[in-house]
Amino acid sequence: MIIFSSCTEQSLTENNFIGAWTSVDKVTPYKAILTISSDSSFGFNFGACQSRGYSKGTWRLVDSSIILNSSETDSCYYVDEFGMHCYDITDTSHWGMKTHKDCDATLEMFYTIFSDDQFEIRNDSLYHIEELNNNCPDIKGMEDIFTRKKN
Repeated sequence: MIIFSSCTEQSLTENNFIGAWTSVDKVTPYKAILTISSDSSFGFNFGACQSRGYSKGTWRLVDSSIILNSSETDSCYYVDEFGMHCYDITDTSHWGMKTHKDCDATLEMFYTIFSDDQFEIRNDSLYHIEELNNNCPDIKGMEDIFTRKKN
């Protein structure tokens, strides 16, 4: 008797991504929830030490990953970029960025910008795919990884 076996990569669909995802523990105090909705929208909320923030926007499926992009907001917040970004210590160009140039933002809440941020599923977890040229050292424990939120 001859048995043929084939190992094929399972194709992911939109349904694999839809739902609430919660961040895994990092080396710093941080918790986030990323909610992927079936209408191609997403919501994001985070809290870390003395800061918190949110984002909302749209997503699209590309091959076996999703790409997230934030929507513009009418409210006034300081802006932070999603993911790990390492800057030269003399580069202050990103300091004080706001959702609207001349608005009066407070440090109580940030608006997190997702700009073509890519995520893929590996072993039932959702991984943020960092750009290869992000100038960051390989810092273990700071990766953006999410698991399905348990009710």
